[in-house]
Amino acid sequence: MLKKPRTLRKELRKIRSLNARMLLLDDDKWNYLNAEKGFAGELEFDKLTEKASVSVSCD
Repeated sequence: MLKKPRTLRKELRKIRSLNARMLLLDDDKWNYLNAEKGFAGELEFDKLTEKASVSVSCD
């Protein structure tokens, strides 16, 4: 069970906004895509740990 919901980092919110409004430089685009992948990975990890904690508490 998670204690609090995961939120977007301020940096990711800013770069998402910039990406929607302008063409990012290659380095900025690379950083943006890595940040998105990292956040998606964190959400997936949260799902897996939630499933694991539910299955352990049911046993």
